[in-house]
Amino acid sequence: MTEQQQVTLDAILRQGQLDLLADAQTLRAAFAEVMSRVPVADDVEQSPTTVGGVEIWGKTGSRPGWTSGVFATRDLSRTVVYSLNPTGLDGAETPVILRLAGAVFG
Repeated sequence: MTEQQQVTLDAILRQGQLDLLADAQTLRAAFAEVMSRVPVADDVEQSPTTVGGVEIWGKTGSRPGWTSGVFATRDLSRTVVYSLNPTGLDGAETPVILRLAGAVFG
């Protein structure tokens, strides 16, 4: 985020007035920066992965009966959020997730 974008973001937040069209680039830069600084537990390694030659960052989570994830390129030019309800515990949904990632990032 540039210094000018930070000044603009600070002004937006102080005024409490947000113009999505005019402020989108500033907000996108701020979100991208914050997203890359999200703290993780000491025993967790945070690193990007590559899909179709595109570096992406993301997070997944699952419990019996559901699995979900959110992924984006660092510049947020491409994003995907998914939530699936698998019927088993055997990981059969993995090919679906990989096809989805390939369609978005490949």
